[in-house]
Amino acid sequence: MAKNIRPTGTDFFPSGIDRLHFLPVTAVTLTPSLTKEYPMSKKTDRLIEALKASARQDGEKDAETRAKIRAAMVKALEQLLDQMPEQRAAELFADLEHIAPESAAKLIRRHDLRPEATDGILTDRLNTKPLQDTPTAQ
Repeated sequence: MAKNIRPTGTDFFPSGIDRLHFLPVTAVTLTPSLTKEYPMSKKTDRLIEALKASARQDGEKDAETRAKIRAAMVKALEQLLDQMPEQRAAELFADLEHIAPESAAKLIRRHDLRPEATDGILTDRLNTKPLQDTPTAQ
């Protein structure tokens, strides 16, 4: 590792990375390799541990925020499904089941708001599938 390399100018931070998140992530990433080459003081170790903890907390907050967003979306979608005409809700369920992996589609089929007409829509779609969508046409 080269010694005494210091960034010059303002182009040190790659695009898409802001200064606030760059240092904690860099500290967490480089700590193991740096400690082998450059022994650190206890004060530096405490600082690095604080940076790691800060980065971990930021990640947890981001995950918590994403979970709240997903929960809000699910709640709103369920309210929408409850108010939709049955045919439109059945078409939406058919679309969801069509794009979902098989394991997820099985769970979606068990949803309380899933109309019985969804099965008929899925059957019709299978029977009238365009040729280019069939596995043999590819």
